[in-house]
Amino acid sequence: MTDVQAMQKFVDQALGIDKYSYPMQVNAPKPTPPFASVRVEDEKQAGIPQSTIVENEDGSVTETIQSNQIITYEILFTEGTSVASEFTMSFRRQDMLDAMKDLNIYILDIEPIKNESLTLQTNWEIRHGLLVNCIRSKVTTNTSQIIDGADIGGEFELNGAVVDMNINIRNDTQ
Repeated sequence: MTDVQAMQKFVDQALGIDKYSYPMQVNAPKPTPPFASVRVEDEKQAGIPQSTIVENEDGSVTETIQSNQIITYEILFTEGTSVASEFTMSFRRQDMLDAMKDLNIYILDIEPIKNESLTLQTNWEIRHGLLVNCIRSKVTTNTSQIIDGADIGGEFELNGAVVDMNINIRNDTQ
């Protein structure tokens, strides 16, 4: 599940409206109001990632890297302040605390968006925007083969003399 999809589920559950939120995409067709649009505004690493390396039976190694990311979501509500308030007031409900755990989204803080673009708001379509800062844990894994030996060969020329070079490297610790 992407970061945007996780926040969409979170918004939908907070408001109790299935498929209320949509990913904010450039040049995408506009959904029929009311809706909330969601996008990742910024993402940065919080601290140093933790790395674990495990050697597998087949001779490969798997590296698992876990890091905490601070993600800033931009969420725009077409119904204005009342729905945005309902969203922010939902965070202490037990179902939303459970959703935070299930979706791996932990709210750090919320701030209103100031100076929203005029293209986002008209007299007929009011939008209220929030920046929601969250922390999410992310895990990536990579499996690669161990190089346990190498054969290096070639010729070396020095002052007109050619010397054959053959180097064999083996890991004999098995």
